[in-house]
Amino acid sequence: MSQINDAGLINYDIVLKKLNQIQTTLDSDDKFVQSHSSKIYSSSEKIYKISELIGGHLKVIVPKIEPPYINYLPLDINHINVIDNPPGVVIMILKTVAEKLNLTYEFIIAEQEDMGTLVNGTWNGAFGKLIYNNYDVIAGGATLRYDRSIYTDMTFPFYYQSYGMMIRSPKQNRNYTWLIVTDPFSWPVWLGIAVSIIISALIFKVLTRLLKNISNEEQFSIVESLLMFFSIFLQQSITRQPINCSCRILIAFWWLSSMTLLATFTGSLTALFAVDSIIYPFKDFDGMVQSIKNGKYTLLMDINYPSKIDMIAKSNLPSYKKLWYEMYDNHKVNFVDGFLSGIEHVKNNPNYVFVAPKEMLDIYSGLECNTILLNSEILSSYLSIPFKKDSKYTDYFSDQIRQYLEHGFIDKWISDYKAQIYSENTKRCNETKQQTSSDVTLGIDKAKGALYIMFKYPTSFITVLFYSLSIVVSLTLSLPAMESHHAPNPTSDQISAYEMFCKDYSHLQLCKLEFTLQQALAELQYIILNDDPIDDSENFKTKRKSAFVRFGKRSNDDDMLFDKRKSAFVRFGRSVEDPINGQKRKSSYVRFG
Repeated sequence: MSQINDAGLINYDIVLKKLNQIQTTLDSDDKFVQSHSSKIYSSSEKIYKISELIGGHLKVIVPKIEPPYINYLPLDINHINVIDNPPGVVIMILKTVAEKLNLTYEFIIAEQEDMGTLVNGTWNGAFGKLIYNNYDVIAGGATLRYDRSIYTDMTFPFYYQSYGMMIRSPKQNRNYTWLIVTDPFSWPVWLGIAVSIIISALIFKVLTRLLKNISNEEQFSIVESLLMFFSIFLQQSITRQPINCSCRILIAFWWLSSMTLLATFTGSLTALFAVDSIIYPFKDFDGMVQSIKNGKYTLLMDINYPSKIDMIAKSNLPSYKKLWYEMYDNHKVNFVDGFLSGIEHVKNNPNYVFVAPKEMLDIYSGLECNTILLNSEILSSYLSIPFKKDSKYTDYFSDQIRQYLEHGFIDKWISDYKAQIYSENTKRCNETKQQTSSDVTLGIDKAKGALYIMFKYPTSFITVLFYSLSIVVSLTLSLPAMESHHAPNPTSDQISAYEMFCKDYSHLQLCKLEFTLQQALAELQYIILNDDPIDDSENFKTKRKSAFVRFGKRSNDDDMLFDKRKSAFVRFGRSVEDPINGQKRKSSYVRFG
C-alpha cells in the first residue's frame, strides 16, 4: 500500500520514482521493437480438442479489485449470486466457461496491486508472476498492448475502455445583465444580423436609384434604408413602401427572415429561463491540457493504473506530449490510492481534474451532485484477459468472449454492477428542482437588461432636451450684449490705408465683396431675428439692399421697401456680364445683388 500524506495524496517521492521509471522505459522502446518485431501476435499452431480442455484446473492471479471487471474475490466461483451480488465482467467470463468445461480455479491475490510493466527486459507485477511463475491466467481487464502480447496470450478484447475527466461543479456566477437582450443569440449571430441590415440597405438604395427613371421609384436615403430594415427586424411597420416589385420582394424576404429570427429568439430565451446552463472551464482534452498548463487545474490520477500513465508518456500526439511535459517536468500531477479516494479529493478540492475509467465516473457522477463528468473520452484502449504463453485455453475463451459481445452480455454485466451501486446508495443526486412561485417569475436580476433598454431612449431624450434648452438660454442672455456691441469708428489713417488697399487690389474686387457680405449679414439678421429697428433710415435700407437671399418671385412689399434687387444666386460655370459696373466676374462668385 502506498504512503499517503495529510491531503489524501500519494507522497511525491513515490510519485517521482514512478514517473522516472516510466521515463526510463521510453529510451529502450526502439530496441525492444526491433528485437521482437517477428514475434508480434504469434500463437501456438497446435489445435486442442474440446475433450482436452474439460476438467482442467487453472491458477488465477488477481492483481486488484477493479470494478466493474473484478467487483470482489469469490471464495467459490460455483456458488455466486450473480443477481444480487454481481462479481464483475471477468469473473462472469471465468464462471460461464467453467460451467461449460467443468473447470476449477485457484484464486491468488497478488502482493502488488499492479498489472506490471517491462523494465530493462524483465516483467514485474502480475505479468511477471504469470510469465515467470506457475500461474495460468490473470483475472482482470489488462490493456491490450504490443509488449504484453509477445510474452503472453491475450484473448479477444472483451471491452473498449475509455477514460473520462471529472471536476468539481463550478460556481455559477453568471451575469444576467443582458440576458433578455443578447443571450438568446451568440455574438456571431448578432454580428451577422447587423451586417445583413447594412448590406440590404445598400442594395435597396442602389435598386431605388436605378429604378428612379424607369418606374418613378420612391427614393430613400441611406439612413432611411437602414431604419427601414432595422424596423423590419424589430417587426415594426414602415411608413413608406417602394413601388417596384424588385424592391418589394427584397422587403418581403426580410419580413420572412424577421419572423424566423423572432421565433428562434423567443425559443432560445424560453430555454434560458427554463434550464440552468453550466459554464464549463474546459470541454475537451485539449482544453484540460491548456488549463493545466495555465495553472488553473492540477491532474489527479489513480496510482494503481500505471499503464495509463505509460500511455501518456509514450504517445506521439502533440496534446499528450504537452500533458506529459506538464506532469514530468512541471510536476502538475498528484496521485491517489484508489478510485473512491480520487472522487472524495475532487469533491473537496475545486482545482483538480480526476482522470479515471469513464464507466466508473459515469456511475458516481449520478451519486455525487457537486461533480461534473465532461463529455469527452481519452486514453481509449481494448481490455483483454492474459493467459500464459501458448495456453490451450486462450482460443476457447476468445470464442466465448465474441459470443458474449454479440449477445450483449458484457454490457449487461456492467449495468448489473451499476444497478447494485445505485441500490446501495439511497442518497442520489436529484437533477430535477422543486420550483416555487419565486422561481417561475421573472426577477429583477434577469430583467434589468430589458429595463436598461426601456429607459435608454427617454433618458437620452431628456439629456438632449436639457442640453438644447441650455444653449437657447445662453444665446438669449448673450443677445443684448451682442446688440449693444458696436465697432469703434475708424481713424483717418485707417481710412486712407483702406482706400489704398482697395485701389491696389481693385482687380480682385475684395472691397466690393466685403461690402456685399456686410449687406448679406444685415439681411440675415433681419430675417432670423426679425430685427426691425425704429430708425428705418436710408442707410439701413441700403445695407439690406440686394442682400436678401431670395427664393422665387419677389412680393410687392419688397418693391415698396427696397429698390430693384437682383436675385441672389450661387453660380458655377462661365463668367457673366455684371449689369452694375460692367466688369467681368469670375465663376463660382457668390453674388448677392
